Amino acid sequence: MRSKQQAYSHVVKSNYTNISTLNHVLKVVGRITCSSSGRTPSVDMTCPKQLVKADAHTEISCEVHSNTFAKITWFHNGQPISDQGKSHVTVDGKSCYQTLKIKFAKTSDGGNYTCQVSNSDGVVNKTCVLDVKSKSLLVDRKRNVFAIAVA
Repeated sequence: MRSKQQAYSHVVKSNYTNISTLNHVLKVVGRITCSSSGRTPSVDMTCPKQLVKADAHTEISCEVHSNTFAKITWFHNGQPISDQGKSHVTVDGKSCYQTLKIKFAKTSDGGNYTCQVSNSDGVVNKTCVLDVKSKSLLVDRKRNVFAIAVA
């Protein structure tokens, strides 16, 4: 891919100061690479530190270090997330830092989450375990008490 170089300027406006113009040159090379000291990619993963309650929101982050273009793929229990059709599970970010967001977690969302990074020099996997607590309905018919408990 041929790189392009073009001059851009931004005009900054404020109610409290004068208008200023910032000029800079942007060089577009077509692919995002993340800095790395070695050739094989490396991954830093951030997992939830505790159990996640059902219907709660949680996130798993994956930061990639690679000196060449790297492909990032997310898996849940060994299956690509993109193939599972879960609309409440999304990947936010198309760069070196991605966040897997799970909204309204279900017990079926529990399990192993893997961030797989591959480049021309190798493949690296990082996995964390997500444990989702279920809700259960407690009924005391003698006292007409109904409560939802998190197990």
